[in-house]
Amino acid sequence: MSTWNHRLLPHPLLAPWSDDYPGKRFETSVPHAVLHNGKDIVFTVKYNLTSQYLASLISDGLAEFVGILTCSRTAVRNAYRTNQADEVYVVSSKDYSREMRFQTFVIAVKDTHGFISPEHADEFRRFRPEGFAVSQGAILAVGTPKRIELEASGSPFSVIDLVSSSSVGDGLFSLEYEEERIKIYVSPTDKTRIEAIRRRGATSAKVAALFPALYLHAVVEALRLLGNYPESRWAYTMSGALKKHGLSSDPENTRDNAVEYAQKIMERPVGLFLKALFRDEGG
Repeated sequence: MSTWNHRLLPHPLLAPWSDDYPGKRFETSVPHAVLHNGKDIVFTVKYNLTSQYLASLISDGLAEFVGILTCSRTAVRNAYRTNQADEVYVVSSKDYSREMRFQTFVIAVKDTHGFISPEHADEFRRFRPEGFAVSQGAILAVGTPKRIELEASGSPFSVIDLVSSSSVGDGLFSLEYEEERIKIYVSPTDKTRIEAIRRRGATSAKVAALFPALYLHAVVEALRLLGNYPESRWAYTMSGALKKHGLSSDPENTRDNAVEYAQKIMERPVGLFLKALFRDEGG
């Protein structure tokens, strides 16, 4: 793995291992990250920069906070820029799985001359009173990397995709558990019909019918297979849903009680269907 040597930088660096800014700190906190609606990961970041000099560069548009978000499971690496000390990021759940690493920096976004401050250590102010020439893209501060553990939303539906497949006949479906998300394959014709039903509204009887008719089978089988895919995103979310309902996620236990547990973590889908049906019929 490649590394960089901060001692080769020609200008002062604010970092946990550096004495270039005596008494100053650059720290980052990530209170929480939540898998939302099965498609997005939402996480908040608080940048705590005690250097007023660097903070002024950010407010003047000469520097920005930059976070590098990586995931070892998916090998994805993305950069996120902001000039706000408090920021909310929304990223695709397809790019990250279970745990992420967030490395933060303050980066110069414009060439800056006369980079010098009373905050800097004496040696810099004594030997370079005129300051340093800092180029665009230069690293000005480095924070301690943060490990972000993804909090499952607790909804089994957040890790289930309905997918059109020409290999599945009309009126049939098949299930796939090999990837990070569960796939329910239906014919192109049925996929079009199901999407039309979904647009009728989440509380309609026709939408409610999909849960015991389609999704219940997928969740039951997922609980039976929980021990076979312990590192998958869907298994992580199913375990979170079980915990939320006070149920054991032990694979042997979920296998033996899959039908009962699936109905509980799906909030009793048959009951929801019957309630919606009688409401629609005015009963």
